[in-house]
Parts: sequence; structure tokens; C-alpha cells
Amino acid sequence: MNYLVRYFGFLLTVPLAGFSGDTQEVTVKRGEDVTLVCRAPREAAIEQLAWSRAEPKSHKYVFFLRNNRQFINSQLPSYRGRVKLMDPEMKDGNASVILRNITINDTGTYECRIGWSSTGRELISTIKLKVQDSDGAAGIMKDKDGIKIYASVGLLLGVLLVCVIVVVILRKCKHTKKIYKLSR
Repeated sequence: MNYLVRYFGFLLTVPLAGFSGDTQEVTVKRGEDVTLVCRAPREAAIEQLAWSRAEPKSHKYVFFLRNNRQFINSQLPSYRGRVKLMDPEMKDGNASVILRNITINDTGTYECRIGWSSTGRELISTIKLKVQDSDGAAGIMKDKDGIKIYASVGLLLGVLLVCVIVVVILRKCKHTKKIYKLSR
């Protein structure tokens, strides 16, 4: 009886532990690392962890772990060598992963599903990742939704310098014409 109370009490804490039902939005620049947060209940002995892309649907994963063993063959090729557990021991139910060297193709929705104590896999968190691609010196920021332009300090200083040079040259030419007229 005590076992049943603990088991059902544990199941009641699942929705409160990590999944609020809302999709979390995260924006990151290309080339950076990002932590995709996922937490099971503190007491959970995580037996299975699956991070996947919501689109496109695939039988492969971003990260898949069962009985503390990562399954590389089940991983999408574009994520191999770029994903690791934030805490390899998954203390206190921390099933977050770090995705390194973000690319524009990483933009999308990620789902974390955790299985413990033979409950099957439950959706714990959903993260919508937006990746911005920076063009650097020109200050052009792009994302998959379109292009946004930001003027950088270097670009503004360059334009200002060109304007000053043009003004100096024009004045010099004007001054030269005045001297030429006076000498005639």
C-alpha cells in the first residue's frame, strides 16, 4: 500500500516538476552554444531521455539516452559531436543538454521526453529555438523569418569619414578656383 501511495504521489508531481504546457522561446546567434532546459522531478531515476525535433518528424533524435548510455546510432547526423548532457549524472532531475556551435539549420522546435520508473516517456519541455545569422562588419542580422538590418558603429564611422573627405576636397577645389580667378 505504501508503495502505491508513493508511486501515485510521484505521478502527481510530474506536471508541476518541469512542464508548464507553454513553449519556451530561445534566441541565439549562429556559432554560439545553447542550453536546452529539461527537468524531471528531483526524485526521478531517469531511465530514458529523448531530445527530438518536432519538425521534421524522424525516427532519429537530437540526443537519446537509455540506462545511462547514449545511443549515437539513433542520433541525427547533424547533431553528432555537438550535443552533451549539461549534468552527466542528471542530478535533481536535470536532463538539460548543451547544443554547441549553433547553425541556422538548428532553428526549430525541440521536445524533451523523459522516461522513469516504467512510466513510459512523458513530454517535459518544448523549446522553440530561433537562430540569428550575423554578417559581422556590415551589421546585418538575418534569421529564418526574414532579414533585419542593424547599422554598426564601424559602418557609421566609415560613412562619416567619406563625407568629411568629400567636403575637404570640395573646399580645396573651390579655394583653388578663387586663387585662379584672382591671379587673372
